Amino acid sequence: MRRAGLDSGSRWVAIMIADGNTAPFAHVHAEAIEVGRVVPIEPVTKTRKDGSTYTLTERHEVTVDDEKRAADAVMLALTRHAIDHLTIEMVSNFYVERGASAQRASAQGTLTIRAERIATRVAERCERMGIAVEYVARATARAKVGGRGSRGGDGAERIRGAVEERVRGLPRITGEAADHIRDAAVAMLWGALPEEDRSARKRSKRDPKSTEKAPPKKRSRAKYPPGQRPKPGLRFIAGACGCDPDWGHTGGPLCPPQCPACKRRGRCRGDCPSPMVAIEKSSTPS
Repeated sequence: MRRAGLDSGSRWVAIMIADGNTAPFAHVHAEAIEVGRVVPIEPVTKTRKDGSTYTLTERHEVTVDDEKRAADAVMLALTRHAIDHLTIEMVSNFYVERGASAQRASAQGTLTIRAERIATRVAERCERMGIAVEYVARATARAKVGGRGSRGGDGAERIRGAVEERVRGLPRITGEAADHIRDAAVAMLWGALPEEDRSARKRSKRDPKSTEKAPPKKRSRAKYPPGQRPKPGLRFIAGACGCDPDWGHTGGPLCPPQCPACKRRGRCRGDCPSPMVAIEKSSTPS
């Protein structure tokens, strides 16, 4: 079977084609297609959050016609090599880093939409030609093909080794688009995995049809210092023990884990500098 993987990006669209049903596969074709063009602009100086500056001297421009041309180039390679199965790397969830500006978030969203438009064009044309098309999230494919190390993450080194090990005759991948070609290879390798090995989630060993209930989880109860167990009708004020209720403490050591006033916030540790204060539930702290 002739298989292909597609990594659709906003700047590069990469494809990897290999022959075979199981690893190791025979390399057939690998290509990275640039979307749009880079044009020079008047130098613009911008300031980072840490105060450092950088200068922009060029800009990447992409039009709808550029997206069409990229999809056409992908289809030319797929039809030329007569593929039977295509796996497309997709964006399963879109995240914006904490603290990112609205402009940066808008730019990331635009790039994601552009990449998905190219992938959709290719997928629709492949399905009309009778080519089987599947989709896989990037994290899922990299986790199953490259495995997870002791430190977690997808591991660029493991991905590189897994691709080179499972695709025979693969030429050395270098350049700006090297990572995109590897991602296309990972998508192709994921598409060749058996159905039971594709899920990134660990399956429960318990039979889902079994009527036997799972053992209840043990709850850890708060441990109070001797003589300080709260009485019925009383509650503790967060901060009355000397801790800042919003963050950390107001001088001196922090509260121990036994402090019920701060335990629910999960922030305080150490020795409590002052006794806890109990008040009636109906009372309002001053």
